[in-house]
Amino acid sequence: MSNLVPINPPNFRQLPPVWEIKQPFQVGADGAIAFNRDPVAWAQDHILALLLTSPGERVMRPTYGAGMYRRVFETDNPVIEQQIISIVQAGVATWEPNVTLNEIQFVPQLDYSGIMELQIAFSIGGAPQLHTVTISLGGTGIEVSG
Repeated sequence: MSNLVPINPPNFRQLPPVWEIKQPFQVGADGAIAFNRDPVAWAQDHILALLLTSPGERVMRPTYGAGMYRRVFETDNPVIEQQIISIVQAGVATWEPNVTLNEIQFVPQLDYSGIMELQIAFSIGGAPQLHTVTISLGGTGIEVSG
């Protein structure tokens, strides 16, 4: 056994045992990188990242992503919707093994506004509690409510 004591600089900030950098990237009031301790927020961020990333966009993970932006102006076709659901389910199963998707549902847009709205119900780990997030994608931006 060694009696060495680690030497930390005076501005050293001990990180909490479980944390993830806040999305989008932010600097906190203390001048350090802001982090988030909520696993539900982590899962929502990871699902959103998977939806918005196009396959091939990440160099070291060329199969990562569902490429939802290029599907925004697709017609309301049940076959296309089922293909998108399958892509999202496969992506979450591959890249987010701690998140279980319970339901993905498209919300019909009666005004043909070019907005794709998905309601996703998921659970984290083996917990039975369901969480939902609604993601609205359009040609001008994205809106997330959870």
